[in-house]
Amino acid sequence: MSEWARAVLSDPDTVVLDSETSGLDWDPRIVDLGVQKVSGDVLVDTLLNPGEPIPIDASGNRRVPGFPQQFGRQFAGDCG
Repeated sequence: MSEWARAVLSDPDTVVLDSETSGLDWDPRIVDLGVQKVSGDVLVDTLLNPGEPIPIDASGNRRVPGFPQQFGRQFAGDCG
């Protein structure tokens, strides 16, 4: 790990952002967003409505198997 990274990660106020998207195409949507301080405090942990169905082939990139299809279809139906 570089000295810069060590210095950044040693600051307890540093936050890490993690996002999951609906795919790898040119117009993916964020479907899962997390923000956590390196001290362990979770600031954001939420699912987001992508506004459209999530492609079946996107599921291989998700940490929760089956999440994209199951929730993507539901979210798209909620968008009207």
